[in-house]
Amino acid sequence: MRRLQIPPSTYGNWRKRNSVTYEHLVRGLIREGISLDWFFAPEQRLNYPSREQLHVADVESAKYASNCPDNNARVLAALAEIRKVLQQYGLPETQFNQELMLTLCLAERAGQVPTRLALEQVAAAIRAVNDDPLAD
Repeated sequence: MRRLQIPPSTYGNWRKRNSVTYEHLVRGLIREGISLDWFFAPEQRLNYPSREQLHVADVESAKYASNCPDNNARVLAALAEIRKVLQQYGLPETQFNQELMLTLCLAERAGQVPTRLALEQVAAAIRAVNDDPLAD
């Protein structure tokens, strides 16, 4: 517990309540560079999701993040940035254009922009341009 910087009183409370506050434990393990897999499942062979499986989670979490009240300031800041880029390139500020860019922007700010998501966003943009009867 000392190595994880968990005070003896905290450990005593865990023992008394017969329950652990995992937030402190996980922070200590990560700070010490100890694998959570090793600590919580030492004898298990664990499977890790592929990039394609993570992509679905990234898109869904980006969609969720855009609807979460705690992220309103982040979404508004991203939209302000998106509007500047749209204006810079002379593109209309349509809902489609903003949503397309917002999904990618939120995924990037979450630290994960998988190649597949970027390609799908570009493909959607290309499709939108090709579907536009005013495009050359």
